[in-house]
Amino acid sequence: MQISGLKITAVLCTVVLFFFACGKRQQRNVVSFDSSQQITMQGHALQGDSILWSEGIVIMDSLLINLNDKMDTVFNVYRLSDFSFLGSCGVRGEGPDDISFFNSWSWGLFGHGLFYADMNKCNLGAIRFEKGKPIFFVEKRITIPRPGAINGMAVSIDTSVMYFSSYCQENEFVRVNKEDPAHPVPIGVYPEYISGDIPAVNIMSVYLKRLSYNSQRRLYVALYEYLPLLRVFDEQGRIIAESILEGWESQQFEAPYFFPAEDNIRCYLSVCSDENYIYGLYIGQKAPDLEEKGRENPLDVRFSVHVWDWEGRPVADLHPDRLLMKIAVQDGVLYGINTFVSDTVYTYKLDLHS
Repeated sequence: MQISGLKITAVLCTVVLFFFACGKRQQRNVVSFDSSQQITMQGHALQGDSILWSEGIVIMDSLLINLNDKMDTVFNVYRLSDFSFLGSCGVRGEGPDDISFFNSWSWGLFGHGLFYADMNKCNLGAIRFEKGKPIFFVEKRITIPRPGAINGMAVSIDTSVMYFSSYCQENEFVRVNKEDPAHPVPIGVYPEYISGDIPAVNIMSVYLKRLSYNSQRRLYVALYEYLPLLRVFDEQGRIIAESILEGWESQQFEAPYFFPAEDNIRCYLSVCSDENYIYGLYIGQKAPDLEEKGRENPLDVRFSVHVWDWEGRPVADLHPDRLLMKIAVQDGVLYGINTFVSDTVYTYKLDLHS
């Protein structure tokens, strides 16, 4: 009887472990923003020196920093309070502190500074701003391994680790420790939403993403361009939350090369985060429809802002009163830029707790 009881216990444990393992593989949550908070926001335009082009903006303390990689100096810095121009930094060139080849997918906040990847020099640069003054210098460089981080990068200053997507078919990210940059560690696994054996050279284009790191929570978030997908990772690359919007099955990827189909809905264009929420600029339209709408009446083109919590739950579906193409957030204020409208940053006061 005792042996039989042990066998029964072992079988039960095996069954429990089996279902637990299956549950671990099925981490996705299918969600919808239909029942979340709907907010129509009114923008406030701030006038200042021209932003002729923008590949993205970040808010750092009392500064707004715009990336314009079409100019000889790529970073334009503005005072946040009145949007006055303070200066530029990040000179293109071959000097020791110059940027040889800038990767617009791989830059962002780095503690109280700014990091960027120079893909020709294979290094990571950092720029600090002292007391809001336009005093720029390279704080530290580390070597980043080839191939380059063309699919996004985020840097943790506390743990001295950065993440970026690799060409590896099995692992979605690479972790590089500044103390040992010569030995990058592949981590994380790609999502499993697309059937078929995707070639390694194409897997990044299928799972193209935007990354953001939150230093308070010590978490990373990825929002994807061709899937309405959110994934939250810890600093070891373990998945903390994974959510995908209803209707994701309609997205098509053309074999054998698995390029996203032209009539796919474009999903996330820009991402930022704070301690409480994740903000994703969501297109939600097909490219041909966007082109037609833009030709007929450009003022009708709008993108929404999906707000998530760090558990992967929808919080709010924000509807700006005009087209935004890049966003940033700080202290409950959302900042947005339309790259086709110079001299203007739109601000939106958020009240997500109400």
